[in-house]
Amino acid sequence: MQEMASDIEIGGAIEFAAVSAFTRAAHYRDQATRLREMADEEPIGRLRDRLRETADQYDELAEGIVARLSSN
Repeated sequence: MQEMASDIEIGGAIEFAAVSAFTRAAHYRDQATRLREMADEEPIGRLRDRLRETADQYDELAEGIVARLSSN
């Protein structure tokens, strides 16, 4: 059975969106790691805590992206 061009376009768009989302999640995880490294070097407690909180938020964003993709 021959696929219609629109089916191929839709499949390609879905694949592109999924790859983009996983790329974004990986970027968020990288940012979280970078922020934690900065926190490890930060002598000021309030700034150190804020860096770690922000890193946790990036990890949560990444987890949310992956969870949404996995549920589809």
